[in-house]
Amino acid sequence: MAPLINPSEIQLLKKEIEAQGEFLSSERLERKAEIDQLKIELESITRTLDRMVAGFQPVFKQMKAEMIQSFDPEHPHAVIPRKRDAA
Repeated sequence: MAPLINPSEIQLLKKEIEAQGEFLSSERLERKAEIDQLKIELESITRTLDRMVAGFQPVFKQMKAEMIQSFDPEHPHAVIPRKRDAA
């Protein structure tokens, strides 16, 4: 016969699950705020370079397209083969 779980144990488990849920919600909000901050910083850098460097946008768009194909955010330090200019 399986041991019975008494109601106080169920209440403790319920409280622990609720606390974990609150913790995860808090962590999610913190990560979202950090991501939003990175987006603002990236946009600021992009706009600054666009104002300061002639021809920045076409080069940026090309590099972005290449990075989408070759960059792995999970392994950012992996060696990325460089695309050779067609001669």
